[in-house]
Amino acid sequence: MKKFLIIVGIIFAASVVAFGISVAATGINVKSGFGVSIAGTPLIKIGEGKEMKRGEVYTSSFPKAESEKVSKLKISTSSAETRIYCDESANEIRVNFTANRFGTNFTAEIQDDELVVDESGFGIFFLFFWQNGENRLEITLPKAEYEKMTINTASGSVKVDDLIFEDFNSSSASGTSEYNIFADNIKAFTTSGRTTITNCTDKKASSLSFDTTSGSHSISGFTADSFHIGTTSGKVVADGLSGEGDIDLTSGLIELTYAEWDSDLDVNVTSGTCKVNLPEGAGVDAKVDALSGGMSIKSSDGTSLSLSKKDSATIGGENRHKITADLTSGSVNVNIGKR
Repeated sequence: MKKFLIIVGIIFAASVVAFGISVAATGINVKSGFGVSIAGTPLIKIGEGKEMKRGEVYTSSFPKAESEKVSKLKISTSSAETRIYCDESANEIRVNFTANRFGTNFTAEIQDDELVVDESGFGIFFLFFWQNGENRLEITLPKAEYEKMTINTASGSVKVDDLIFEDFNSSSASGTSEYNIFADNIKAFTTSGRTTITNCTDKKASSLSFDTTSGSHSISGFTADSFHIGTTSGKVVADGLSGEGDIDLTSGLIELTYAEWDSDLDVNVTSGTCKVNLPEGAGVDAKVDALSGGMSIKSSDGTSLSLSKKDSATIGGENRHKITADLTSGSVNVNIGKR
């Protein structure tokens, strides 16, 4: 027992030292205190400034002149339920944060032309101690179009509504992300979370890139000049695609449905299944290099082909583009026309 208490004490003291530095910022700067207490008496408190109380709402707004300068958004969250949207009747950027968990640092500031918002867990206690309640973050923007958004989430949920960007980058460890946006260039990655992304316009993007380790992406309405989709052990479903495509599938499932069949598709499969759904009247020049597994092609007119090893084949009329499949194992299933 004595050894156990010594070990616990060392870990506890090291955590206090390692995570006792708080972040300073302008705009909003709320630094929470972490406390352990017996009968209401604090024994240890980390952090400085105003203590963040559970259920208390912290609100800040940036003047119109500062808000108008903002062309980039950088949002980082650890556990918050986050909503970001445009209210064109507003003259200013508004940020509201409700702390429902202890061990949270939160800052919001404008740095030159960028709004930077950060909700971070306070060290090892945030990671390993049980907590109930969910922090809440709401960001109201006075305009719908921005140059760039970068959003990073550890867990929790994120919802972004009706915003337009030149560049959009998102990364999540877990949790749920819903993006109803348009961006000319999109990159989205999740480790084990679930991302839904929908085009809020009828515009065509330049490039799309979606990757996941063991989570999922659901993509809807994005025609593009080019796209990349990859998963190691997860699921990606994309509907309404166009453009030159690149698929990298280690295991799991990728399913593509094209709105326009207007360019070539390269598919690399280590294992798993890639499904490709093409519009009526599409044609395919198919080439397979397979160690095992293969490609099947089925058309609504009843034509059916099966390719393996180093086979190649052509199916369809004038609107033909290449599908090149490199398979270690697994399968590529191509359906033309009605399913």
